[in-house]
Amino acid sequence: MLSAMSRATPLAVLSLAFVVLSGCSGAATTPASAAPSSEPTAAASPLPTPTPSPLVSPTPDLSPLASTYSAIATGATAALHECDRAATAADHTLADAKAVARSCRDGYLKYIAALQAVAWGPAQPQADALIAAADACDAIVVTMVNAADGAAFRAAYARLTPATDHLVACANAIRKVLGLPPGS
Repeated sequence: MLSAMSRATPLAVLSLAFVVLSGCSGAATTPASAAPSSEPTAAASPLPTPTPSPLVSPTPDLSPLASTYSAIATGATAALHECDRAATAADHTLADAKAVARSCRDGYLKYIAALQAVAWGPAQPQADALIAAADACDAIVVTMVNAADGAAFRAAYARLTPATDHLVACANAIRKVLGLPPGS
């Protein structure tokens, strides 16, 4: 059971951030009738497919923490799917893009709160770094939610990719300490 959850974990952490990227990219544009021709419209990108990782087993003393982390990631996956549904249903207006970003933000907040509620023991430094990385992504999403126009939304959106890369690196660091396979 843990093995199956472990393979889903990289997708959960990574995709929560990617939904904001891919799901909101098209949604950030204004409708064609109102948009100047210089504003590009982008189609939503498919979510990344996890690559199989070698099976790694947590040590018995870290197994409960690994299970907890996997459960938190499962919750993030559920948030991902909800955010993805919202992005798919969006009408590609700024208002819809902001609504999708707000939905994605809810996922970040739940993920951060779940991480903060655990005493991570030997993985606490990595958990703290992961929480800080998720907070940084959340701050960018707040900027997207509060964007006054499409240009401000896209500017915030552009900052999300490097923040997401850092989030993934932090997730892989805690996964390594917990004996879970790395994310893809």
